[in-house]
Amino acid sequence: FITAQRLVGDDRIVGFSDFGSAVQALIAGDVDAVVIDDVAGQGYTGENSDQIQLIEEAIQGDDQLGFIFPRGSELRDAFNWALMSMAVDGTLNDVHSTWGLPPFLNIGQ
Repeated sequence: FITAQRLVGDDRIVGFSDFGSAVQALIAGDVDAVVIDDVAGQGYTGENSDQIQLIEEAIQGDDQLGFIFPRGSELRDAFNWALMSMAVDGTLNDVHSTWGLPPFLNIGQ
C-alpha cells in the first residue's frame, strides 16, 4: 500500500481482498496497474501472458509481505512460535540464502 501511495497517490488506489481479484480487474480494464509481489505476479503473468505483463524492474518499496490472522485466531501463536524456531535454528537464513536474500534474523547464532 505504501508503495502504491508513493507511485500514484491515495485517490487512484483501489483495494482488493486478494491478488486474483486485482489481476481480474486489470484484465477487465477496471484498473491500470496492480502492485503485486514478484512471485505471484510471475504466476499470474504466466497464466495470462497474452493480456498482462510485469514491468522489467521490480519496484523496491517500503511494503513487506506478512501473514494476517483473524483476531483471536488459535493459529497465530503457533505460527509465530514456528517462525521464531526457524529463525533460531538457522532455517530462515538458509531459505534466504538459497534465494539470494539478505539474512532474515541473527537470533541464536
